[in-house]
Amino acid sequence: MKTRNGLVSNSSSSSFVVAFPHKPASSADVWKFMFNGKDGGLSCYDQDRLSYSQVASNVFASINDKDRKAAKLKEIAEEFESRYYYIVKSSSTMFDDKVTDQDGGSWYYKMDKYCGSDPAILEDLRQAIIKHEKLSNQLRDEEKRILKRGPKPVAYAWKDGTDYNTKKPYTKIQIDAYENYNKQLEKFKTTDKDYLAYNKKWRELHDDPVDKLTRKLALIDAKAFMKDNEGKFIFIVSYSDNEGGDGSTMEHGNVFRNVPFSRISHH
Repeated sequence: MKTRNGLVSNSSSSSFVVAFPHKPASSADVWKFMFNGKDGGLSCYDQDRLSYSQVASNVFASINDKDRKAAKLKEIAEEFESRYYYIVKSSSTMFDDKVTDQDGGSWYYKMDKYCGSDPAILEDLRQAIIKHEKLSNQLRDEEKRILKRGPKPVAYAWKDGTDYNTKKPYTKIQIDAYENYNKQLEKFKTTDKDYLAYNKKWRELHDDPVDKLTRKLALIDAKAFMKDNEGKFIFIVSYSDNEGGDGSTMEHGNVFRNVPFSRISHH
């Protein structure tokens, strides 16, 4: 297993911010920290079972580096930033067993003492996300209206490509038509005053407070985790169910349930 050094592009992986009493010198230490040295096993699927000692060995392999230092506040906060995902009035909340709020939306993660621990900032962030989503939808609709005055779209075609419908290579006429359309579209976007005004609004939208509030809340939550685990060895590891059976159990098997930890899912 590998430690996590940056964002995970994997479609199914999770990071864990974990606190041990001290930095382990062996997998036996990890076994003691996590399972009190007892025998047993964990699994998320029937065929993907790991013994406690195997789990301990995997974790120790992830952090077995004499030069490895405890995770810093900034690193933990950066991990936490991806958890503040608010679903704005979406039907998907019905299928995720989420409890919707007064606006019909919900937080993807359950808020707790290390996730959204400042209610005032969390509410400011929720309102900012709702506003951002509303303005984004309005701007997308505005762009569609403006582009109706632009060049008429033509079918996508490129050199050495194959037409999905005819199963034949795109012709030179098709390729030239598509290239010409792109040139006209680019000219329209850079000269039409309505489109330029729309583009300015879109740039301004990305200056909203969502990112700033997210970073602020993540820092508060990270400080809370570090304060509650002061003097302990705090580290960050990542596991993925794309790594096979072991990876599935390490990611989904709640392996850190007996020690302080916080999970960040990257799906």
